[in-house]
Amino acid sequence: MQNKPKMNEPNIALEEHSFFLVSDAHATPDTLARLVDLLGNRVAYRTFLGDAVGYGTAPKPTIEIVDGFDVAVHGNHDTLALGINKNPFSVDASTSALRHRDEIGEEGLVKLAKYVPNYRRGNMVLFHGTPRNENAYLMNSAHIRDMLSYHPDIDLFFGGHLHIPRVAVIDRRTGEIDFEDISVPLSRHDLDLSKKRYVVNVPSTMAGRSTIKNPGACTLYHQSETEKTLFFQFL
Repeated sequence: MQNKPKMNEPNIALEEHSFFLVSDAHATPDTLARLVDLLGNRVAYRTFLGDAVGYGTAPKPTIEIVDGFDVAVHGNHDTLALGINKNPFSVDASTSALRHRDEIGEEGLVKLAKYVPNYRRGNMVLFHGTPRNENAYLMNSAHIRDMLSYHPDIDLFFGGHLHIPRVAVIDRRTGEIDFEDISVPLSRHDLDLSKKRYVVNVPSTMAGRSTIKNPGACTLYHQSETEKTLFFQFL
């Protein structure tokens, strides 16, 4: 683990490694730290899918945890705090982002500025809202289908932003989209990329918005070129 190459080095085939994926910590470091302790040492690479700040009460320690990850994608609240997101926000979101901007100071803003819009390697992409728009929501099959049309060469999508756990399964032959059931506290999903494409929404590490409100994370394990095993772990 200590001598592992960085994810941005071109000799690393990410699809052959295991991943820890978390999203939407929103300045709540305690649950994020619990998930890292529970799962983070079981995988090769730690990835964050955006929104370290906003809403919560402890942005600085949250950013410190994410700073130790291999890849961090910026969310809409992160870029709001940086002053570069002009999308409309609620009063609560805008107020908390501005407060967090002051609390994290210049050092924290420098760390937020290192987050990337999306991260792609091979046939996998990590993002916040969509690979092209951190503010967009993948609310339904139509939104997913539209996103897929822009990325025909990607088979495995991981996004945040929705604060819910979800696995959308796209049949390569028919284009039909189904959604797999999610169970608590552990949900296993075997992925067959030879026949399907997948859009996975990583749950928030704070309380979720759906019927499954538990904070959670994903782990992805490589089996072969086309087979992978995905787990949702909830607290």
